[in-house]
Amino acid sequence: MEQINASSAYSKGWTGKGSIIVVADSGYDIDHTEFSGQIIATKDYTGTGINDNHGHGTHVLGTIIAKKDNSGMHGVAFDSKLVGANVDYSGNGRISKSKAQVALHDFAKLKDPNGENLNIVAVNMSFNTPSLFKNSANDYLPTTVVKLNDGTFNATEITLRVNHNDGQAKYYKVATDNDIILVNSAGNSEFEFASDPGIWATEVDASGNLILGGKMVIVGNWDTTGQIVQGNKAGHVCLDINTSNNTCNDKHRISDFYILAPGQEIYSAVADNGYMNMSGTSMAAPHVTGAFGILNEMWPHMKGENLVQLVLTTANKDIKEYDVNTHGHGLLDLDEATKPQGVVGIPTTGRTNGPVV
Repeated sequence: MEQINASSAYSKGWTGKGSIIVVADSGYDIDHTEFSGQIIATKDYTGTGINDNHGHGTHVLGTIIAKKDNSGMHGVAFDSKLVGANVDYSGNGRISKSKAQVALHDFAKLKDPNGENLNIVAVNMSFNTPSLFKNSANDYLPTTVVKLNDGTFNATEITLRVNHNDGQAKYYKVATDNDIILVNSAGNSEFEFASDPGIWATEVDASGNLILGGKMVIVGNWDTTGQIVQGNKAGHVCLDINTSNNTCNDKHRISDFYILAPGQEIYSAVADNGYMNMSGTSMAAPHVTGAFGILNEMWPHMKGENLVQLVLTTANKDIKEYDVNTHGHGLLDLDEATKPQGVVGIPTTGRTNGPVV
């Protein structure tokens, strides 16, 4: 909490009240004392029930919405509420992307003003598919990936999908079309680039517009002790390659949507009403998801893409050896994000286009 200056947001009165966050993960200990009164709806997409048999989902949940009381710990947006979805198809933390994509359709319905009209701000998706960049199930080195002349990366598995009109952004679009922000962990494979599905944040349509509308955020793991990025970094996997120059034609880069948050030895709730430290980009992502809950309370009419830009552009770049392709926008900073931004002034004539003090 100290590393992201959460207390600065709280001192200004922003705690996430009125915001609703969704976590799509491995189920949850919904009876945990940290979640009493915090969860408004749950749904199981696996046939195994909502209970957490792994611990991952409960830990992520705690980092976002655990109550602020005198025991245990508390979440970043401790006054927000939660909708939980179990999309763990085997009960061991292996998330099913297809089930998560089905769940996104239900989240969109929950937000629909003509339906439940829930103020769903963001979905935390702490899951990845690193196998897209492997030669085999046991090979975590991205041996099928080559670096282009401009420092971006050509991943055969990705370009094949794009060339066959099978870009994956379309499967997440139902959420962003309904102004729901998607927060995805960058992955833990130590790649120089983010993993799937975050890489699809940069996919554009035939007109060159972002399919996800700038509403997907990729979160890397900032090791506050070692002052380094653990796991996947902010390098760019190219979707449109200029084969003659061996460079990337993409207008947008992964680093445009990549931010860091603490992810090492994070203390949070786990199953059986317990607590423990866990590490990884999965633990970093919910800090950012919680931040969106806080900022939605502050700016309840701000659109998702603007909330995303507010979080990204206010991130702290005062990092040793800062490099945009490693650190993206820098470290989440809730002090700066909750300050006035842009040109601030008072019109002296009563007209907004006149002199300003």
